[in-house]
Amino acid sequence: MTSELPDQVTAILQGLRDAGPRATPALAGEELAQLGPGVVPRLIEALAAKEANPQVILQALARLGESAAAARACVADLVADTGQPTIVRCAAALCLGRIGDEKDTATLGDAAREPEAALRGCAYRALGTIAAGEGLLAPLLGDEPDEVAALELVGALARMTRPGTGAARDALEKAAGRHRYPAVRRAAADALSS
Repeated sequence: MTSELPDQVTAILQGLRDAGPRATPALAGEELAQLGPGVVPRLIEALAAKEANPQVILQALARLGESAAAARACVADLVADTGQPTIVRCAAALCLGRIGDEKDTATLGDAAREPEAALRGCAYRALGTIAAGEGLLAPLLGDEPDEVAALELVGALARMTRPGTGAARDALEKAAGRHRYPAVRRAAADALSS
């Protein structure tokens, strides 16, 4: 990492703190990501030290994608931390979907069983992004009580479906025929036809 990068990260994080509620986490995350993969160690440090809004750092790491894989353990810890607000755990789950791999299925699978529908939906999307956890997710579709989370689950299963086979395809076929929510039935049918 060039010697200027840690200072640039610190300046962006300080500017975010100074802006207070007017700050835009997505823009700050994008600005951090534009500094490139060399910022990952400093972002991990900032996340661990709770220097800034974790959503900003998670946004930057997610934008960096696989080049931020060194942050997987730290991000997985946030997903699993029940003391964190749901919004932070959701951001961490989505980030883990971008920087993680099938080794993160257990962490995301645990989040997929949490009581908060938003967290379940984010975990479903993350698992769909890394295309892992088909056996874990397929049985959940029929029982998912939240419509938005169920739609995320359909999307995740659709990314895992192989033509004509698999638990994901079976779950989508069941949902297309008889899920409690019409939007989920339509989404499942669309996933099967594409």
